[in-house]
Amino acid sequence: MRLHRIVSDVNSIYSALRSHSYFSVLSALEDNPSTSTSSSTEDLPEDFEDDDDNEDTFQPLKGNVVFACALDGWGFRPQQFADLYAKKVGVKSSAFLRGLWGPRYLDKKTGKVVGKKAIKSADPQPMFVEFVLSALWKMYELVLKDGGESNRVKKLVENFQLKIPERELKNKDPKVVLQSVMSRWLPLADAVMDMVVECTPDPVAVKGSGLQDLCQRGKLHQKMLLVARRLLRRQRGCGMKGDEVQKHVQEVELQYLYEMLGQGLKPVASVGAGNVVAIQGLGQHILKSATLSSTKSCWSFSSQIGGLRPLVSFKETIEGEGAAIVERSKSAQEFAERTTPNGRCTVRVQVLRLPNALTKVLEESEQLLGEIVEGKAAKREGVLDPRLSQDDGDSAAMLRQRMIDAIDSDLEAISKQVDKEKLDRYRKTWLGYLERIWSLGPWQVGPNLLLSPATKSSDSVITQDGRQGILVSGRSHVSERLGFVRESDAKDSSNLDNGESAADAPESLHLESMALRNSIVSGFQIATNAGPLCDEPMWGLAFVIEPYLFADGSDAANHSDQYNIFSGQVITAVKEACRAAVLQNHPRLVEAMYMCELTTPSEQLNPTYAVLGKRRARILDVEMQEGTSLFTVHAYLPVAESVGFSNQLRSLTAGAASALLILSHWEAIPDDPIFTPKTQEELEEHGDGSSIVPNLAKKLMNSVRRRKGLHVEEKVVEHGTKQRTLAKKV
Repeated sequence: MRLHRIVSDVNSIYSALRSHSYFSVLSALEDNPSTSTSSSTEDLPEDFEDDDDNEDTFQPLKGNVVFACALDGWGFRPQQFADLYAKKVGVKSSAFLRGLWGPRYLDKKTGKVVGKKAIKSADPQPMFVEFVLSALWKMYELVLKDGGESNRVKKLVENFQLKIPERELKNKDPKVVLQSVMSRWLPLADAVMDMVVECTPDPVAVKGSGLQDLCQRGKLHQKMLLVARRLLRRQRGCGMKGDEVQKHVQEVELQYLYEMLGQGLKPVASVGAGNVVAIQGLGQHILKSATLSSTKSCWSFSSQIGGLRPLVSFKETIEGEGAAIVERSKSAQEFAERTTPNGRCTVRVQVLRLPNALTKVLEESEQLLGEIVEGKAAKREGVLDPRLSQDDGDSAAMLRQRMIDAIDSDLEAISKQVDKEKLDRYRKTWLGYLERIWSLGPWQVGPNLLLSPATKSSDSVITQDGRQGILVSGRSHVSERLGFVRESDAKDSSNLDNGESAADAPESLHLESMALRNSIVSGFQIATNAGPLCDEPMWGLAFVIEPYLFADGSDAANHSDQYNIFSGQVITAVKEACRAAVLQNHPRLVEAMYMCELTTPSEQLNPTYAVLGKRRARILDVEMQEGTSLFTVHAYLPVAESVGFSNQLRSLTAGAASALLILSHWEAIPDDPIFTPKTQEELEEHGDGSSIVPNLAKKLMNSVRRRKGLHVEEKVVEHGTKQRTLAKKV
């Protein structure tokens, strides 16, 4: 029977998953012998026992299988039919239940449940077919053929004591009548709820074993208590007389309380935790949403509900990865230069590609970086045990070491391709960059760095077109917080630079340069939030900025009046300089990648490969699950290609394959989205570029720009002579 095969397949899948989990733990213990000696059996799955290998986990006779039809809203367990027919046949309910699954038959003469050999009938039917499926087939046939107004259907409704409104039985659509009858005869919600109550462990009893998985063993964890931060009150100190502490609070008396069970409502006096409840009498007090509580000390739930942020499919970076970064770092790269309309500020920007490991650390530590930069981490760490080591207690020290280790790991990966002298020079250069971090972007945290200029006494004061100017030197604020630079050293160097510049430049110019620091950071934040390719955030870039401020010959009194306009001009100049620096350094599009884990039978491997090939997926490995005909395929799938992926996979594999998608990493597309022939060799190969077919990166960039309403460089009419469709009539 098909039902037997379905249950058997489910048991095979579960057994394969449990075996895979068991062998994964064993391999992990073998890889780490230090832990295997102490916890060789504690880490193994608790439900894995040798005695259970010969017995299926999911068995209808155990009550953990529900036969259901979600389309018509009905479902049942064999126990329901055993209780229904046992009294009529004259057999015990337990004996009748054992015969409702498998090759079991009912001998009507003796009233016993026997095997196929003991039955004397010529064409015997199993008890599941005779008592369960036949009843369902008969109900479907009566309702779909005769309709709800027939006498036979009404008689069945009366026999089963079903409460069905008369208007539903008179419906002209037989499918609607069928759903009404079946959902009340065999309600799916009741069957599932009964199975959950009987087959799942008691939450109170299982709390002890679940706590071991949630909280690891350790000296520190034994003294820790997990409390949700948003549940704590934010009010600190003593309030003043007349202050209103409780705002937007209304007292309401509940009229009626209902427990929602499927499609029905059950009037109750109280409802326990974990149930869905309906309350009558709140319509006059709640407009959209509110927090209901019996005490005024309850914190509002609205602040704890965070909306789902849209997943950004693309980001922007520049060319360079691995050994190419080292080769490019030794060559002097060009600066992009922009000047404000009044000519008083000139911004020079140089862009560098961050090592991939360092970019990953910055992405993973965004929340911690935000707390460190704002100074919240030190307050939070003050409650830790003072006996802990400094490295364990200081988050800034741990993050600083992770950033240094990230640079070393990238150097170790390319150590065979680059000379050691170049690697040492590269490491020294990047450690120097980490001491000059002015800000992070976009929006104060992110995988992009703003580096303050390497100030020198000879470059801090310049003269251009007869005007005197100074270099606006920013303070390495982030480097100070992370501990790359001591705060006292940063202040001394800042005072030294300011003193030297102030000695040769007017005091008003020096004060104005300090006031423009926030404008420079704002321009960097805006630029990294919207790149030049398709207004997507930038990724893994470091910007070395050199802003020069020149004196103005006009009256100094006008400076304060024009400050707001001038600060906006500086923001625009910094933004345009950063975007221009990216464009002239071979920009690349970065796309998000899913880790795709597919489970498919052997006969559906070819359709699975076909779907992955159409979606630009990169297959990593394929392994067969032991004891089954199922294969597990691991692949990287671009997020942009994941729309409709599951539906296409199910349609081409007849529903046999299933996929699990988890956001994995970001990966740069090697194609140049704005490629135009420039060199002599490129011009000889591609001509003027009009005949070049758009590559993958350009197609993706144009699709994003078109979706955002940005300008797209494409020909509306490619062949003008072929567009004429009207006949000439003389």
